[in-house]
Amino acid sequence: MKVLRLRNLQRSHPPYSAWLRRAAITLVEEHLKWADYDLGIYLVTPGRIRKLNEQYLRHEGDTDVISFPYSTNAADIRAGEIFICVEVALRHARRYRVSMPVELLRYVVHGLLHLEGYDDIHPAERRRMKHIENRLLRALLRRHPAPVKLKNSSNP
Repeated sequence: MKVLRLRNLQRSHPPYSAWLRRAAITLVEEHLKWADYDLGIYLVTPGRIRKLNEQYLRHEGDTDVISFPYSTNAADIRAGEIFICVEVALRHARRYRVSMPVELLRYVVHGLLHLEGYDDIHPAERRRMKHIENRLLRALLRRHPAPVKLKNSSNP
């Protein structure tokens, strides 16, 4: 089974859904080498991510990305959900001077690495995960260049 659902559950910003989905499938199949998967990636509002963050992680406020793994072991089908706050992605894209699609793709990579079993709680783990995240992001952008904003476009 190879299922990857990408749903835009917010209306404030363009989701770049088709491009993100293609890049996510490349990551899952070619880089992480998952044979079978059932994944949901959801682009959400700050209110939705805040509720998830407080209800499941016991953290206050919004955040950029939250992953929920549903697989019981590595031999099973890889299953999970990733929730990405588009508004936080836009803030971070502006802060780090990258495009909105690139920042969204970074969160897809980050979320999938969590589903792969990587953690970023401790500094050494965080550095290792960030290094892998950056390497994968560069590889994906070579294969799937980010959509560019046209001069008269209202897309951020």
